[in-house]
Amino acid sequence: MLGAGSSLVASSSASKSAKNAANANNTLQAQVYAQNQQALAPFENDGRGATDQLARLLGLGDSATGTASNPYTAVQQQQGAIQSFQDSAPYQAEHDAGLKSVQAALGSKGLLDSGAAMKSLDNYGDQFLSSKLNTYEGQLAALSGTGLSAASAQAGVGQGYANATSANNNAAAAASGNAALSGANSVNSALGSALTAYGYSQGLGSSYGGTSTTPSLTGWGI
Repeated sequence: MLGAGSSLVASSSASKSAKNAANANNTLQAQVYAQNQQALAPFENDGRGATDQLARLLGLGDSATGTASNPYTAVQQQQGAIQSFQDSAPYQAEHDAGLKSVQAALGSKGLLDSGAAMKSLDNYGDQFLSSKLNTYEGQLAALSGTGLSAASAQAGVGQGYANATSANNNAAAAASGNAALSGANSVNSALGSALTAYGYSQGLGSSYGGTSTTPSLTGWGI
């Protein structure tokens, strides 16, 4: 029975060690996941904002009629996004510089106050906006793609975290189950040995005239 007791202690220790190792590994995995999440969050946020702005510029807002949370229609959202782009400092600076160049060219020809000059200025404004919008939409699309890549990477990190945690927990559960099975086998083996020895002693007593009829397993620690 001493051997069985030692086996039980060893099995319990192995089970605790496996659980402790799994907990430590899970803690490490959670820390790594949090670090990755923090590192990728800015790219995800920027990409989300770029995707939203690009959708509005393309007229793909919430709806054609607006919603309770956003009363502006898709067309109004598009107009607002374009106006916001035109009001930006970089756009204004480049637009004004180009406009002055056009005005200077017209003035040198004495055409600044003519109808043709007004038409030229209007054409410049339209062409400038169209060109810059195309560039801006391309930049938004690239930033949106960066956000998508970050979101995909975060999804991969999350899946890796789930897989690693599950593997840790499964390993701990298997170790605990094996420890319990090993302990049960040790106890059963010890009991089997004790009963075999008892039966053997009873057989000897009967053969040599023993008269004891009351079983006693005191000597076996049972």
